[in-house]
Amino acid sequence: MGIKETLKGIVYSICNLKNKPATYLYPDKPLPVQEKSRGMLSLDLEGCIGCELCQKICPADAITMMKIDQNKAHFKANARGEAPAVDFAKCIFCGLCVDICPPNVLHHTHKYDISTNRKDDLFYDPFRLNEVYNEEYKPLNLKSRNEEEKPSEPSTEQGKN
Repeated sequence: MGIKETLKGIVYSICNLKNKPATYLYPDKPLPVQEKSRGMLSLDLEGCIGCELCQKICPADAITMMKIDQNKAHFKANARGEAPAVDFAKCIFCGLCVDICPPNVLHHTHKYDISTNRKDDLFYDPFRLNEVYNEEYKPLNLKSRNEEEKPSEPSTEQGKN
């Protein structure tokens, strides 16, 4: 290595000082998320009908149906008293369960950071999935609905004769 290569490196470094950084300040600043990203699953427990289609279609075998107390879950129409539980250690976030859900109660959220030190923490029972729904999906859904329902500006047309 000569002086020429060293000077090239110094000039290159100085030129790049004015450019923006190529990395994000994660986890201090959250990463930008695309609107249709497939993050963590959430469950609207009240609307679940216990049909088991999500469990049957899951290619990773990450979904199991759990028997739960119907009074505690406040089901609207679930004769079996079952709801899905998801093992995120197995989930591949393919979205097949969301697509096949007839009452449309399984949803992807924008929550992507579910890292943990214990594998057991990645198993979410129906109640924990419902907490994710209430914290992550419901506010997003309400926000987008409110933006759609904003009244348009009143027209300023002057009276026509």
